[in-house]
Amino acid sequence: MVIAIVLATNTSFAQATFTNTPADTVKDIIELGAKKVIDIKQTATGSDTLLLAWKKISVFLPNQWTAYICDNGTCYNTLQDTGTMAAILQGDYGLLSLHIDASVTPGTAIVRYTIWDVKHPSQIDTLTWIVTAFPTGITNFPEPALKVYSYNKKIYIECSYSCRVNIHDLSGREILSRKITATNDVIDMSSFNNGIYLIYIPEANLKRRIFIGD
Repeated sequence: MVIAIVLATNTSFAQATFTNTPADTVKDIIELGAKKVIDIKQTATGSDTLLLAWKKISVFLPNQWTAYICDNGTCYNTLQDTGTMAAILQGDYGLLSLHIDASVTPGTAIVRYTIWDVKHPSQIDTLTWIVTAFPTGITNFPEPALKVYSYNKKIYIECSYSCRVNIHDLSGREILSRKITATNDVIDMSSFNNGIYLIYIPEANLKRRIFIGD
């Protein structure tokens, strides 16, 4: 006689005690010399009072950029290594905000912090800020010396001088760089996903967002 024994097991999964808004990772674009505050909010989703702690993971700032961090209750004069927020009631939210100054150097800053629920240490997230700054405006080249526009997944460039066109995605990563020598040129973007891209022409000190799509 064979006796079958079935053991029932209860498997439970820890539910998140907070959510991040607008997301764990935020990307932004600012002008050179501009200052900006970029918030990531932590909303309590459980029934208990939420106590959050945070710790710096990594920081990359272009030369001459400055930045500091604030939470919901305290602002520091630097990118503080660690901290603990004031208690957050159910339905309320905490705040970890990056204050950044792009100074005069083009580039991309990447700042990462880890944040967790002190009562439930397994509830941990990594917050990432990616901030890119380009020069703006057109100098030394009056219209109609330079025109840039897009249509049907192509970028059309009309210029009366030789220049280099650099194309970046919203993370600041350069995806294409090309020398323009003809009066009219067309860059085929059909191999790239639809979305917003950044056009930078150093010789004209020009930066422009452009949509690529069908």
